[in-house]
Amino acid sequence: MEINDIKKMALDSANQILDYLEAQKNERDRGEQSFKIKKIRQYGDGVIMLTLFNNLNDVSLTRLEVGGKKIKDELYEFVSYDNITRTLEMKAVDELYTKITPGKENDVVVIHDFKFLIVRIRDYLEKYGDRLRFPSKGAMQASDFSIKTDRRPSESQINAINNCLTEPMAYIWGAPGTGKTQFVLANSILNDIRNRKKVAIFAPTNVSVEQVLYGLIAEIKHNPEFSKEIDLDRDILRIGFPTTDFAASFPNMCERNALVKNYKVYQRTIEALQETKNEMIIDQLEDEFLQLRNLLDTYNDLNPVDKEKVASLFNDIVSKSKTLPFMEGAVNSVSKLDMQGSLDRLIKAAYSRPRPRRFMQEYSGFTIEDIDELITKQQELLGQQSNCIRPSSNAKTEYYKMKYSRRYREAVKSKKTNDGQNTSVGGATLDTAKIIVCTPHQFVHRMIPEDAVEGRKHRLDVGHIYVDEVGYANLMNILPLFTNDCPITFLGDHLQLEPVFTMGKDKAVSEIRNGGQYNLAFLWGTSAIYLEHLFFDPDLSVLRKRYIENHQPQYQHMKLSLLKESYRFGENLAKILDENVYGHIGLKGVSHDGELKISCFSAKGVKENNYNQAEVNAVSSIIEDFVLDECRSIAVLTPYNNQIAGIRDVIDDDIETMTIHKSQGREWETVIVSVTDTNPHGRGFMDTRALSNLKLVNTAVSRTKKHLIIVCDFDSWIGYDDELISKLIEYARSTDELYEES
Repeated sequence: MEINDIKKMALDSANQILDYLEAQKNERDRGEQSFKIKKIRQYGDGVIMLTLFNNLNDVSLTRLEVGGKKIKDELYEFVSYDNITRTLEMKAVDELYTKITPGKENDVVVIHDFKFLIVRIRDYLEKYGDRLRFPSKGAMQASDFSIKTDRRPSESQINAINNCLTEPMAYIWGAPGTGKTQFVLANSILNDIRNRKKVAIFAPTNVSVEQVLYGLIAEIKHNPEFSKEIDLDRDILRIGFPTTDFAASFPNMCERNALVKNYKVYQRTIEALQETKNEMIIDQLEDEFLQLRNLLDTYNDLNPVDKEKVASLFNDIVSKSKTLPFMEGAVNSVSKLDMQGSLDRLIKAAYSRPRPRRFMQEYSGFTIEDIDELITKQQELLGQQSNCIRPSSNAKTEYYKMKYSRRYREAVKSKKTNDGQNTSVGGATLDTAKIIVCTPHQFVHRMIPEDAVEGRKHRLDVGHIYVDEVGYANLMNILPLFTNDCPITFLGDHLQLEPVFTMGKDKAVSEIRNGGQYNLAFLWGTSAIYLEHLFFDPDLSVLRKRYIENHQPQYQHMKLSLLKESYRFGENLAKILDENVYGHIGLKGVSHDGELKISCFSAKGVKENNYNQAEVNAVSSIIEDFVLDECRSIAVLTPYNNQIAGIRDVIDDDIETMTIHKSQGREWETVIVSVTDTNPHGRGFMDTRALSNLKLVNTAVSRTKKHLIIVCDFDSWIGYDDELISKLIEYARSTDELYEES
């Protein structure tokens, strides 16, 4: 296909999917993420506190809906967010305040709108689509690279590294634990850098960006050959906003502006905790206020000793009030000669104000000492961020940093390097970093092709592009990377999660077959591994056919390497997955821990609104009675958000609980899968007759290293030859690992 035709087709596809999303009535179908409300509290003066079921990462991209209708921005504002209790404070005008009341939690939704990401890709391709090229040469010749490691690589791993470095376009396909990232990618990059080639690594989500970095960092630390070429503090730049854990662990890889954002998150959390503590102090003062008022009513009749006690109580109240910022005016006007008037002013200052953080259920069992402990922990994290963004360590800088923190943070945020690019804390820039890591969206937002020129945006000048978790990335998100004339290597497993596609495959297939107005929208639901077809399929007929029939790419122009040995789990799970997911490719389990333990616990219940109470109870009991004795590396996975919310209510916060989609790229010693579905052929997410569901279940069960626990009504699931869950139950029964409800 000619380049101009590819560009036009891509732009038409973007416009079609935008038109489709705008036409949808359901907010989820419009490319939006909803955050449901767990509890609403009102505090007068328009102040409302919303407690969310799930954590909100960025308030700036959110909007509000009430009763299914968008609320105009001028009617409300989000004031602050407490990421510990998932509480969002907002201020609403009177007409909106009366609609957001306790008991109406189901009517209120906080929404992230992601359509702007499609617009960015469309605009990028509009500008630079004429530079689209299929890679024409590899990074180096076979004789130019070597593998130096104390590990014994498999033949397939050596072959994969060879293809990464010598092929213009390669795809390294491997099941979980086969060494795609920590061995193949890491050693390929090492050879790139030895040959003075900078590299860029892309992954479809922020979570996957950090997962590939964790794997790469582990190999760099393990292999001394890497330390000769790569300085972890100066040669790697993570573009975009890191998670708080990653920023705390590897601040020198992060951009300053990203750390400033984290700094603000910690600061807002500390402020919210301090407000909660202040309300606790006021509640403690309430009895003292009443006691002093009663004593002052009979003050003239008291003997000198009792008058001294009154004075002491008065002093104690004033002392505690001095710790509360909103009491400052009243404290300054205190006079022992007018204790009655002073008390009235203190009481007025204490209660004549909005009190949104009073009686917060999330802190109901906390003492002031508990809150102080939380504040201290947040201050430690704040201090780490402050140290990371500090431009110098002299005493004067430290003094003004503390005294004028807002001004300081704004100054740091606007601080640029000489070339106008934001720098990492370690000093790496987009120009100087040897390894740049980010999402494709950060690329289209902040970068341009190497030979382009545009104002403040940075040219991506690298000698090799890698895309990890490529099976989860859609074709249109990755297409802009092909405007850079350099080798491109894909790594991933297209039999794990599919790209998230709001339109859905059934609708997309119908549009293709009927030549509908959205007949090109399917490109947004097609994995990036099919990109060769966009360049070499004259009319997309082959790509359309493969999309409809779930066939793999032809691999005529993209070199395929297959990794078959998984070091994560044992031979038993590898055999089950090879037979039921991978099509007998010869997948082997070579984990040092031996065979994986596979158990199944019965939970006879019903699924209502994607929620299964029996399984919630079972998960809670399993964790308490069995799993906690085994290890602390535990995750609970399920396909449904409502099930997640129910499980989180009954287990400890330190046990990771998430949807299967959010587990991509992660691993734990023990994984508990709450199936939730009770009808194997009921077209739920765990019905693996559908290929997308088979990939979903494969993702879930392959996250574990030692113990896989399936929670379901196994009497309903057992005996289905076309269901992966059934195969796992059968194996558990064969090893006496079936457990009935107690």
